[in-house]
Amino acid sequence: MVGFEFTVRGSLPHEVANKLSMNLLGLAVLVLVLATGSIFFSWLSIVAVIFAILGREFINYRFRTRDLTKASYFNHTNLGLRVLGIIPGSPADRLNILIGETVAKVNGSKIHSVDDLYEALQQTGSFFKIELIDSNGEIRFVQSAMYEGDHHELGLIFAGEPYRKSK
Repeated sequence: MVGFEFTVRGSLPHEVANKLSMNLLGLAVLVLVLATGSIFFSWLSIVAVIFAILGREFINYRFRTRDLTKASYFNHTNLGLRVLGIIPGSPADRLNILIGETVAKVNGSKIHSVDDLYEALQQTGSFFKIELIDSNGEIRFVQSAMYEGDHHELGLIFAGEPYRKSK
């Protein structure tokens, strides 16, 4: 019943979710201690409610302001295409390609656009080799073959092309 929505643009969502949950857990422990103390001092119950509301708003405000100061995580990069999402059951899902990784090369060809990616995939038939750069900047390789019944594409979702104002 008591939930919230938090849009993240400057980090990987699971990393922010972990940090946010730890802060909320600390707030919950503090409110629990105050609520338990209200057994002996009734005025602590109001203090616990105020701490719960203001603490929750403070945590939310702090995370949002920090996130807004960071550059967008899924911006286009010169290294390749940053993975925004994975289609479940696709070859990318089977190969454990992770959200936030960057597709740098496919079959030895440097990737700058989605068109480059699919042209490089078609060069070698059903076999492909992908060079990925993870969130730590480390390179890893995945290779596989496209099997009958696989999704017609790799199953990777990328951020759209940046908007360019026409002259």
